Amino acid sequence: MLSTTNNDDPPLVAFIIKKASNTHDVSGFDDDFFAIVDGGRLYFRTSDATRPDYEDRGMQAFAPTPKQVLKNYFEVPVDVLEDDSLLCDWARKAVQAQRDSRKER
Repeated sequence: MLSTTNNDDPPLVAFIIKKASNTHDVSGFDDDFFAIVDGGRLYFRTSDATRPDYEDRGMQAFAPTPKQVLKNYFEVPVDVLEDDSLLCDWARKAVQAQRDSRKER
């Protein structure tokens, strides 16, 4: 499930869904809150295992306000957005990170 925080983001959401569904099955994610779209940027849920992939590329955590930072959601790099296969791989890892976080509670 993608969450949008800005009315300007539907074109980006449509773009992401189209890219992800071009050649890959992305069904079954409906019950998993694994992504946020805000200000024209896509953020995926991360885990201790996946967060370094984002940090190594200089990506930042989602910060809806200067005082609020969601350290489990990081911006998806442009090179990942541009590669259908990579985008789906990273989305699957984000879904798994969300599912694993529910198990930990």
